Amino acid sequence: MADTADDNPTADITSFAPVGATPARASARTQREHSDANALEQPGDQVGPYRLISQIGEGGFGTVWLAERREPFVQRVALKLVKAGMDSKSVIGRFEQERQALALMNHPNIAKVLDGGLTKFGRPYFAMEFVKGEPITEFCDARRLSVRQRLELFTQACEAIQHAHLKGIVHRDLKPSNILAFELEGEAPTLKVIDFGVAKAMSQSLSAHTIFTETGQMIGTPEYMSPEQADPSASDIDTRSDIYSLGVLLYELVTGALPFDSRALRAKAYGEVQRILREDDPPTPSARLSTLATKDSGSTSRIERARGVAVRQLAKELKSELEWIPLKAMRKQPRNRYQTALDLTRDVRDYLDGKPISAAPESHAYRLRKWMRRNRAAVRIVSAGVTMLVLGVSIPWGTAAYREHEETLRQNAFVVIAQDPDPTVVTDAAARERIKATGRPWKIQHALSGIVMLLCPPGEFTMGSPESEPGRNPDETQHPRTIARAFYLSQNEVSQWEWRTMTGEEAGLSPGDDLPVESVTWKTIQQDFLAPSRGFFRLPSEAEWEYACRAGTTTAFAFGAGILPSQVALGRSMTAPTGSFPGNAWGFHEMHGNVWEWCADAFEAYPKQGGEEPAAPTTPRFERALRGGAFIDAPQRARSAVRWGYRAGATNAAIGFRVAHSCE
Repeated sequence: MADTADDNPTADITSFAPVGATPARASARTQREHSDANALEQPGDQVGPYRLISQIGEGGFGTVWLAERREPFVQRVALKLVKAGMDSKSVIGRFEQERQALALMNHPNIAKVLDGGLTKFGRPYFAMEFVKGEPITEFCDARRLSVRQRLELFTQACEAIQHAHLKGIVHRDLKPSNILAFELEGEAPTLKVIDFGVAKAMSQSLSAHTIFTETGQMIGTPEYMSPEQADPSASDIDTRSDIYSLGVLLYELVTGALPFDSRALRAKAYGEVQRILREDDPPTPSARLSTLATKDSGSTSRIERARGVAVRQLAKELKSELEWIPLKAMRKQPRNRYQTALDLTRDVRDYLDGKPISAAPESHAYRLRKWMRRNRAAVRIVSAGVTMLVLGVSIPWGTAAYREHEETLRQNAFVVIAQDPDPTVVTDAAARERIKATGRPWKIQHALSGIVMLLCPPGEFTMGSPESEPGRNPDETQHPRTIARAFYLSQNEVSQWEWRTMTGEEAGLSPGDDLPVESVTWKTIQQDFLAPSRGFFRLPSEAEWEYACRAGTTTAFAFGAGILPSQVALGRSMTAPTGSFPGNAWGFHEMHGNVWEWCADAFEAYPKQGGEEPAAPTTPRFERALRGGAFIDAPQRARSAVRWGYRAGATNAAIGFRVAHSCE
């Protein structure tokens, strides 16, 4: 292991304090002790069985020495010491946690912990495998590695972090200086992940010490820090925070630039840094390179020398699939990122192998292009006869029709999150088997809006309510229905953030990104949300809505004959954030309460003997059906069978919607 300490602003920072703040350690006594640090340990000193040779690194709380033991064998190590004057309970807690974290792990790409103890001054130390390497970005640039070689090296880092996560360890400070690359004679480049000094044990059982930050401090390095780490009070930091940092690293490896300019970021006030990390989307890698090409000739030359390719050519290579990978890893919401480092690794490897990646559209055209790319020889033989049959008449590049075609592909792009149902989400075992039998992915995410959708399998059910059901209305006549085709339905009601992403407009009387959008008319949804999706989204029919709400049940509610306050967003003064309440047996949230949900159908009487519900209005009132009940309602108004009609051009603070997607 080796730490780096140079003028690079991202080389080493374990806390980022607000402008004008005085860190807790900046007392006169602490400063004196810190200034006397070199008087405590000097080259040649003995620390346990190790003789100090030279200081090779310095972090926020510790120093790293190259040290050597002579007995019982000669061994060089990286020896880490808590700084003099920094040995508070919290710092020693972090230090002890790092030692125990490393001791848990055994992976060829993670520096091993070898020994530990106390110095003669009573300060803890531990000895680690000495890694004579360079930060991964510097290593790649110095050797002018190609994009492919960089990606292959990057997968080693992902595998190391996956191992740490399986051991319950979140690194929380992944950056180039903590991922050291090196070459052994006759072998391919390899790397070691070091410095778990701010690692957090997910199980909270690594150490009896409490690990905390002083008020107004962020643990990590701002340029590589996940949005949730930017909040000092955040308690939801998990493995997906490391996924974000790996995304930043991948972005930097392929482009030669950080998503957010380091100097500009660190020039901001503390609160503004937090806001940027939480709210501002980074430019795409290709856009970042294009900007550099026009504004920064020095950086452009450096990037081209280090990669052996012109910046404009690199931007072109990134513009499609490759840039989708770091962008997915860096999404603001952890649930929208790769869920494991292994998933990230798979996408990188699939890209290298010319296979479809999960961060790309699942369209037939996309898969066809990938197959043709991998089978160029066969394609050349038959291309003349097949092109017209498979692809149809080609659309001239740059024409209005071509742009329309590209926009349709962009709007219809989605990511497969999971192929098979998660049994902890879809608790209906029979439904899981029926979903698998369709051969379609269970869980997908619309690439532009971020809306997550779950598959509903074909099936039969009884629509409406029995006459014995308490609170029943006369328009709930029971009748059998068949859902002939599988369809997707959004797992949650459409949020205000998702509405704004698709329409560019604000909506809703109670502002909040995670709150369901409300006060939108049926007509507005058609024009401003569904039409721009180029056919990807539609409103569910009443039958589809009730089918998904019931999730195989025949009772008044998806949770049984009755319902508990902990299960629904009812009897409230305002809406709850989407996904706040438990999902039903098929994984759908807030189908009882929160907001009434628009359906595609006109609000008209059911046919008594089955058949299709009317999809178009036959009355001049032009009412459309609503389902689910709202936050202000009593439980009987939110039963699975309850219906309500409302004018298509009217708004109501208790009306929102969720979306469906038809399977091909």
